[in-house]
Amino acid sequence: MGLDMYLTKKVYVKNWEHTKPEEKHRVTYAKGDEVPKEINPSYLEFEIGYWRKANAIHQWFVKNVQDDVDDCRNAYLELEDLEALLNVVTQVLEKVIIENGDVYNGESWSKDTGHVVHYTPGRVITNPEVCEELLPTQGGFFFGGTGYDEWYLQSLEYTKDILTKVIADAKTEFDNHEWADYYYHSSW
Repeated sequence: MGLDMYLTKKVYVKNWEHTKPEEKHRVTYAKGDEVPKEINPSYLEFEIGYWRKANAIHQWFVKNVQDDVDDCRNAYLELEDLEALLNVVTQVLEKVIIENGDVYNGESWSKDTGHVVHYTPGRVITNPEVCEELLPTQGGFFFGGTGYDEWYLQSLEYTKDILTKVIADAKTEFDNHEWADYYYHSSW
């Protein structure tokens, strides 16, 4: 249970009678030990990014792509949307000051010690105002922590890696006259 987030790519692969043989897609499908059979789908959809409880990234999508409506629907993304998010993530990573410190890692209760707050060693951001301005966290039911620390940094670094690759691939595909649509959706 919690905030799960997906970036998907939908590729048009329909083969028409008039499609040149060298431009046709060959798609096969098999389940278990079945003999693969050739199929002719219109689209193939691929998961190209997955986040878990990266609530700052989720909030960016809700605010910038979903018109502030957080309803777990598929939201169509332009390449410019992905570039804009990459730009914000890169700005934050370039501007934050990171130091080693104690990272909040949950709480527990025991009858012997009572309420216990757990911390682990990790990276913390000492100028969180940069994050608050550019890419703030968002609280929510099982949305993960809202601190500007190791978990926040990991989600940004992961996002930068994913988007850098997706954008480069999309530009190459465009140059090769291959078309794909991109979508974001969440589940919580």
